[in-house]
Amino acid sequence: MTQLQANPQGRLRINIPMSFGRLHIIPLIPGFLAKYPGVEIEMVMDDRMVDLVDEGIDVAIRGGDLPDSTLIARKLATMRYAVCASQQYIEQHGAPQTPEELVNHNCLVFSYAANEWHFIRDGEEQQISVSGNYRVNNGEAVCEALRQGVGVSRIPTFIVGPDIATGRLVPLLRDYQIPQKTLYALFPKREHLPAKTRVFIDYVVDCFGEELPYWDKGLV
Repeated sequence: MTQLQANPQGRLRINIPMSFGRLHIIPLIPGFLAKYPGVEIEMVMDDRMVDLVDEGIDVAIRGGDLPDSTLIARKLATMRYAVCASQQYIEQHGAPQTPEELVNHNCLVFSYAANEWHFIRDGEEQQISVSGNYRVNNGEAVCEALRQGVGVSRIPTFIVGPDIATGRLVPLLRDYQIPQKTLYALFPKREHLPAKTRVFIDYVVDCFGEELPYWDKGLV
């Protein structure tokens, strides 16, 4: 048992959200496998919440509120959001100056998120109900619609960070804060955390950056 803990090996079954996984987990896998050749990865990409025990998942990556108190959670990174649009959209429709003005804009919504967007200014939080002509269950699809001037969206910076940095998308309402969430690694409670799970989580944290994830550098 001690030898197995010291030498990570065996199949590691991972569940990750579609967009985040494609953008930020898949690029890490070759390096991880090279470093830990005794580990075999089986990856399931899915935005739905899964039962880790019933589906035999060793570790899942999820953002937001923790779904099950029986799971162990380790913070991977802070999830930040931006409200943004393309320059083309702004030239045609103007830029909202306050959250209340969002009701006059075409707001693109992620299917698994609520239609209420929250903002904070001077310690006061307000909630705005938004609507638009495009609702989709994939963040990258929302981002592509933003690039093409379809509307405005509140979207994680892990998706739109490069577009904001290059000027393809313009952040809006910068005088207001958007409540942050946390990105977690979730795993079932066990007496001993398998080495394959532990080294994978450590590897991801090291690649992301503990203080500020790499996709937020230059934005925060």
